[in-house]
Amino acid sequence: MMLVAENICVRRGGRAILDAVALEATVGEFIAVVGANGAGKSTLLSVLAGLLQPDSGRIVFKDRPLSQFDGSALARMRAYLPQNPRCEWPISVERLVALGLIPRLPTFGGFSADDEQRIARAIETGDLMDHRYQEATSLSGGELARAMLARAYVGDPEALIVDEPIAGLDPKHALDAMRRLKSFANDGKLVIAALHDLTLAVRYTTRIIAMRSGRVESDGPVASAMTTEMIRRVFDVEARVLGSGEDGYVDFIGN
Repeated sequence: MMLVAENICVRRGGRAILDAVALEATVGEFIAVVGANGAGKSTLLSVLAGLLQPDSGRIVFKDRPLSQFDGSALARMRAYLPQNPRCEWPISVERLVALGLIPRLPTFGGFSADDEQRIARAIETGDLMDHRYQEATSLSGGELARAMLARAYVGDPEALIVDEPIAGLDPKHALDAMRRLKSFANDGKLVIAALHDLTLAVRYTTRIIAMRSGRVESDGPVASAMTTEMIRRVFDVEARVLGSGEDGYVDFIGN
Protein backbone atom coordinates (compact mmCIF):
# COMPACT_ATOMS: atom_id res chain seq x y z
CA MET A 1 0.00 0.00 0.00
CA MET A 2 1.20 3.49 -0.77
CA LEU A 3 -0.77 5.25 1.97
CA VAL A 4 -2.24 3.87 5.18
CA ALA A 5 -4.19 5.74 7.86
CA GLU A 6 -4.36 3.98 11.22
CA ASN A 7 -7.01 5.01 13.77
CA ILE A 8 -6.78 8.73 13.03
CA CYS A 9 -8.42 11.02 15.58
CA VAL A 10 -8.52 14.81 15.53
CA ARG A 11 -10.33 16.77 18.23
CA ARG A 12 -11.08 20.48 18.41
CA GLY A 13 -12.91 22.17 21.24
CA GLY A 14 -13.88 18.82 22.75
CA ARG A 15 -15.46 17.65 19.49
CA ALA A 16 -14.19 14.81 17.30
CA ILE A 17 -13.45 16.19 13.83
CA LEU A 18 -12.04 12.78 12.84
CA ASP A 19 -12.94 9.73 14.89
CA ALA A 20 -10.98 6.48 14.46
CA VAL A 21 -10.56 6.89 10.70
CA ALA A 22 -8.71 4.04 9.01
CA LEU A 23 -8.07 3.47 5.31
CA GLU A 24 -5.58 2.05 2.84
CA ALA A 25 -4.84 3.42 -0.62
CA THR A 26 -2.55 2.28 -3.38
CA VAL A 27 -1.26 3.33 -6.79
CA GLY A 28 -3.73 3.52 -9.66
CA GLU A 29 -6.64 4.55 -7.46
CA PHE A 30 -8.67 7.70 -7.93
CA ILE A 31 -10.48 8.03 -4.62
CA ALA A 32 -13.34 10.46 -4.06
CA VAL A 33 -13.89 11.56 -0.47
CA VAL A 34 -17.51 12.67 -0.20
CA GLY A 35 -19.72 13.91 2.59
CA ALA A 36 -21.80 16.81 3.80
CA ASN A 37 -20.25 20.07 4.96
CA GLY A 38 -18.43 19.53 8.23
CA ALA A 39 -18.08 15.77 7.76
CA GLY A 40 -14.29 15.96 8.14
CA LYS A 41 -13.18 15.70 4.50
CA SER A 42 -10.75 18.62 4.47
CA THR A 43 -9.30 17.67 7.83
CA LEU A 44 -8.74 14.12 6.63
CA LEU A 45 -6.95 15.30 3.48
CA SER A 46 -4.73 17.61 5.53
CA VAL A 47 -3.76 14.71 7.79
CA LEU A 48 -3.12 12.40 4.83
CA ALA A 49 -0.92 15.06 3.25
CA GLY A 50 1.14 15.42 6.41
CA LEU A 51 0.10 19.01 7.02
CA LEU A 52 -1.90 18.34 10.17
CA GLN A 53 -0.72 16.14 13.01
CA PRO A 54 -3.56 13.97 14.38
CA ASP A 55 -4.18 13.77 18.10
CA SER A 56 -3.80 10.01 17.84
CA GLY A 57 -3.13 7.43 15.17
CA ARG A 58 -0.58 7.65 12.39
CA ILE A 59 -0.14 7.88 8.62
CA VAL A 60 2.20 5.49 6.84
CA PHE A 61 3.47 6.49 3.39
CA LYS A 62 5.39 3.96 1.32
CA ASP A 63 5.94 1.75 4.38
CA ARG A 64 7.34 4.60 6.49
CA PRO A 65 5.57 6.70 9.11
CA LEU A 66 4.82 10.07 7.57
CA SER A 67 6.49 11.74 10.55
CA GLN A 68 9.87 10.35 9.42
CA PHE A 69 9.90 12.31 6.15
CA ASP A 70 11.45 15.74 6.05
CA GLY A 71 9.42 18.42 4.32
CA SER A 72 11.35 18.52 1.06
CA ALA A 73 11.36 14.74 0.60
CA LEU A 74 7.63 14.55 1.22
CA ALA A 75 6.95 17.47 -1.13
CA ARG A 76 8.77 15.67 -3.94
CA MET A 77 6.59 12.58 -3.56
CA ARG A 78 3.18 14.04 -2.89
CA ALA A 79 1.41 17.22 -3.91
CA TYR A 80 -1.44 18.84 -2.01
CA LEU A 81 -4.00 21.33 -3.25
CA PRO A 82 -6.06 22.98 -0.49
CA GLN A 83 -9.65 24.09 -0.78
CA ASN A 84 -10.01 27.64 -2.12
CA PRO A 85 -6.29 28.21 -2.87
CA ARG A 86 -5.11 31.81 -3.08
CA CYS A 87 -2.23 33.68 -4.69
CA GLU A 88 -1.12 36.86 -2.93
CA TRP A 89 1.77 37.80 -5.22
CA PRO A 90 1.50 39.40 -8.69
CA ILE A 91 3.60 36.70 -10.35
CA SER A 92 2.82 35.35 -13.77
CA VAL A 93 0.76 32.20 -14.27
CA GLU A 94 3.90 30.57 -15.66
CA ARG A 95 5.85 31.30 -12.46
CA LEU A 96 2.92 30.20 -10.30
CA VAL A 97 2.77 26.82 -12.03
CA ALA A 98 6.56 26.54 -11.84
CA LEU A 99 6.38 26.74 -8.03
CA GLY A 100 5.23 23.13 -8.13
CA LEU A 101 8.73 22.14 -9.27
CA ILE A 102 10.61 23.76 -6.37
CA PRO A 103 10.88 20.56 -4.25
CA ARG A 104 12.75 18.76 -7.04
CA LEU A 105 15.05 21.58 -8.21
CA PRO A 106 18.77 21.76 -7.38
CA THR A 107 19.89 24.38 -4.89
CA PHE A 108 21.51 26.48 -7.62
CA GLY A 109 20.60 27.04 -11.23
CA GLY A 110 17.40 27.62 -13.14
CA PHE A 111 14.96 25.34 -14.88
CA SER A 112 16.22 22.61 -17.15
CA ALA A 113 14.82 22.08 -20.65
CA ASP A 114 12.75 19.20 -19.22
CA ASP A 115 11.38 21.48 -16.50
CA GLU A 116 10.41 24.09 -19.08
CA GLN A 117 8.54 21.42 -21.05
CA ARG A 118 6.74 20.25 -17.91
CA ILE A 119 5.62 23.78 -17.17
CA ALA A 120 4.42 24.34 -20.73
CA ARG A 121 2.48 21.05 -20.75
CA ALA A 122 0.82 21.81 -17.43
CA ILE A 123 -0.21 25.27 -18.62
CA GLU A 124 -1.59 23.87 -21.85
CA THR A 125 -3.45 21.07 -20.05
CA GLY A 126 -5.04 23.66 -17.79
CA ASP A 127 -6.20 25.63 -20.85
CA LEU A 128 -4.13 28.59 -19.67
CA MET A 129 -1.89 29.33 -22.65
CA ASP A 130 -3.62 32.67 -23.26
CA HIS A 131 -2.90 33.60 -19.63
CA ARG A 132 0.68 32.31 -19.45
CA TYR A 133 2.26 35.71 -18.76
CA GLN A 134 -0.72 37.28 -17.00
CA GLU A 135 -0.43 38.15 -13.31
CA ALA A 136 -2.02 35.36 -11.31
CA THR A 137 -3.70 37.89 -9.00
CA SER A 138 -5.76 39.14 -11.96
CA LEU A 139 -7.19 35.73 -12.87
CA SER A 140 -10.83 34.84 -12.33
CA GLY A 141 -11.61 32.34 -9.59
CA GLY A 142 -11.95 29.47 -12.05
CA GLU A 143 -8.76 30.40 -13.91
CA LEU A 144 -6.83 30.53 -10.65
CA ALA A 145 -8.23 27.13 -9.66
CA ARG A 146 -6.95 25.67 -12.93
CA ALA A 147 -3.53 27.26 -12.43
CA MET A 148 -3.29 25.90 -8.90
CA LEU A 149 -4.21 22.41 -10.09
CA ALA A 150 -1.54 22.66 -12.78
CA ARG A 151 0.96 23.66 -10.09
CA ALA A 152 0.00 20.59 -8.07
CA TYR A 153 0.67 18.06 -10.80
CA VAL A 154 3.50 19.74 -12.74
CA GLY A 155 6.13 17.97 -10.62
CA ASP A 156 4.68 14.53 -11.41
CA PRO A 157 4.26 13.46 -7.75
CA GLU A 158 3.52 9.87 -6.79
CA ALA A 159 0.46 10.93 -4.80
CA LEU A 160 -1.86 13.86 -5.46
CA ILE A 161 -4.21 14.99 -2.69
CA VAL A 162 -6.66 17.68 -3.77
CA ASP A 163 -9.48 19.34 -1.86
CA GLU A 164 -12.43 20.38 -4.05
CA PRO A 165 -10.32 20.74 -7.22
CA ILE A 166 -13.33 21.50 -9.43
CA ALA A 167 -15.01 24.06 -7.16
CA GLY A 168 -15.69 27.20 -9.17
CA LEU A 169 -14.93 25.60 -12.54
CA ASP A 170 -17.34 25.82 -15.45
CA PRO A 171 -18.63 22.48 -16.82
CA LYS A 172 -15.99 22.21 -19.57
CA HIS A 173 -13.06 22.79 -17.26
CA ALA A 174 -14.55 20.65 -14.49
CA LEU A 175 -14.72 17.74 -16.92
CA ASP A 176 -11.20 18.49 -18.17
CA ALA A 177 -9.89 18.47 -14.59
CA MET A 178 -11.59 15.17 -13.76
CA ARG A 179 -10.22 13.57 -16.91
CA ARG A 180 -6.75 14.81 -16.04
CA LEU A 181 -6.96 13.41 -12.52
CA LYS A 182 -8.23 10.08 -13.85
CA SER A 183 -5.36 9.98 -16.34
CA PHE A 184 -2.94 10.71 -13.53
CA ALA A 185 -4.24 7.69 -11.61
CA ASN A 186 -4.18 5.53 -14.75
CA ASP A 187 -0.48 6.38 -15.08
CA GLY A 188 0.19 4.59 -11.81
CA LYS A 189 -0.25 7.45 -9.34
CA LEU A 190 -2.54 7.76 -6.34
CA VAL A 191 -5.19 10.49 -6.46
CA ILE A 192 -7.38 11.39 -3.48
CA ALA A 193 -9.91 14.18 -4.01
CA ALA A 194 -12.64 15.67 -1.86
CA LEU A 195 -15.64 16.16 -4.16
CA HIS A 196 -19.17 17.50 -3.84
CA ASP A 197 -20.29 16.59 -7.36
CA LEU A 198 -21.50 13.01 -6.96
CA THR A 199 -22.16 12.52 -10.66
CA LEU A 200 -18.55 13.33 -11.53
CA ALA A 201 -17.43 11.04 -8.73
CA VAL A 202 -19.49 8.22 -10.26
CA ARG A 203 -18.15 8.88 -13.74
CA TYR A 204 -14.45 9.31 -13.09
CA THR A 205 -13.29 7.90 -9.77
CA THR A 206 -12.57 4.29 -8.88
CA ARG A 207 -13.48 4.34 -5.20
CA ILE A 208 -15.72 6.24 -2.81
CA ILE A 209 -14.95 7.06 0.80
CA ALA A 210 -18.10 8.57 2.31
CA MET A 211 -17.75 10.46 5.58
CA ARG A 212 -20.31 11.38 8.18
CA SER A 213 -19.63 13.19 11.48
CA GLY A 214 -15.90 12.53 11.31
CA ARG A 215 -16.17 8.81 10.61
CA VAL A 216 -15.96 6.68 7.50
CA GLU A 217 -19.54 5.70 6.74
CA SER A 218 -18.80 3.74 3.56
CA ASP A 219 -15.68 2.75 1.64
CA GLY A 220 -15.51 0.73 -1.54
CA PRO A 221 -15.55 0.65 -5.33
CA VAL A 222 -17.89 3.21 -6.87
CA ALA A 223 -20.44 0.62 -8.03
CA SER A 224 -20.93 -0.78 -4.54
CA ALA A 225 -20.33 2.33 -2.39
CA MET A 226 -22.34 4.98 -4.25
CA THR A 227 -25.84 3.80 -3.43
CA THR A 228 -29.21 5.32 -2.65
CA GLU A 229 -28.86 4.16 0.94
CA MET A 230 -25.41 5.71 1.37
CA ILE A 231 -26.54 9.04 -0.07
CA ARG A 232 -29.53 9.05 2.26
CA ARG A 233 -27.37 8.34 5.33
CA VAL A 234 -24.57 10.75 4.48
CA PHE A 235 -26.46 13.64 2.87
CA ASP A 236 -30.00 13.17 4.21
CA VAL A 237 -31.48 13.42 0.71
CA GLU A 238 -33.15 10.98 -1.65
CA ALA A 239 -31.36 10.13 -4.87
CA ARG A 240 -31.00 7.42 -7.49
CA VAL A 241 -27.69 6.28 -8.93
CA LEU A 242 -28.21 5.48 -12.60
CA GLY A 243 -25.69 3.87 -14.91
CA SER A 244 -21.96 3.57 -14.31
CA GLY A 245 -18.68 4.89 -15.63
CA GLU A 246 -18.87 7.93 -17.91
CA ASP A 247 -22.58 7.26 -18.52
CA GLY A 248 -23.50 7.24 -14.84
CA TYR A 249 -25.15 10.04 -12.90
CA VAL A 250 -26.89 10.77 -9.61
CA ASP A 251 -30.50 11.90 -9.88
CA PHE A 252 -31.72 13.76 -6.82
CA ILE A 253 -35.39 13.26 -6.01
CA GLY A 254 -37.40 16.24 -4.81
CA ASN A 255 -39.25 15.89 -1.52
